[in-house]
Amino acid sequence: VILTDSAIDRLKYLSKERNKTQYLRLRVDSGGCYGFSYMLDMTEEPEESDIVIDRGGAKMVIDDMSLPLVRGATIDWQDRLIGQAFLVLANPQSSGGCGCGSSFEIKL
Repeated sequence: VILTDSAIDRLKYLSKERNKTQYLRLRVDSGGCYGFSYMLDMTEEPEESDIVIDRGGAKMVIDDMSLPLVRGATIDWQDRLIGQAFLVLANPQSSGGCGCGSSFEIKL
């Protein structure tokens, strides 16, 4: 998984602000208009089945079931007028997705 510079900077900022390592959790759930949905949230503790990824001091976790569905994906932090969020910008495991980018279809 690739973290953009803005995603790395935001994760390091959140960890510094809270004085504790903050992990971005990326999980894939079934559902959404294309079959699978990205779930991105923050956590302070990885779970036992999580794979921990460290990119330049920024940490994220992905459970072992979701990893094959997002291998090679690019995660970005975007700060726009309509809101701030971590987003999956590109996923080479996806053959398509909805316009809002929250759900996707797996390549077969």
